[in-house]
Amino acid sequence: MKSFIVFGKVQNVMFRQTFIRGLQSRNLHGGATNNRDKEKTVSITIDASDEDIVKVTKKLLELGVINSWNASVEKIEDLSDAIPVLSHQVTTENVDEIKWCEGVDFYF
Repeated sequence: MKSFIVFGKVQNVMFRQTFIRGLQSRNLHGGATNNRDKEKTVSITIDASDEDIVKVTKKLLELGVINSWNASVEKIEDLSDAIPVLSHQVTTENVDEIKWCEGVDFYF
């Protein structure tokens, strides 16, 4: 399990839902939280093998735009300490319990 800070156009563009749905489509677990103390960042945790974590972070960076709301990732930085998945605002476990805006296409 590893956690990261994601920089880019990641707040108010359905990034968290897009990220979590991408993890679910890969049968992985994780979480995402908007950071209030930093502008334009989200903290994420991926609970998977090192190989899968590399694949996910690489894909986020390669895609550019990851959904139809133009969410995009510019940079991903490792966090020294992992954030427990269930500590996040949105997780692979609770994403379906949240009322999301409709009409978002996911590319990730």
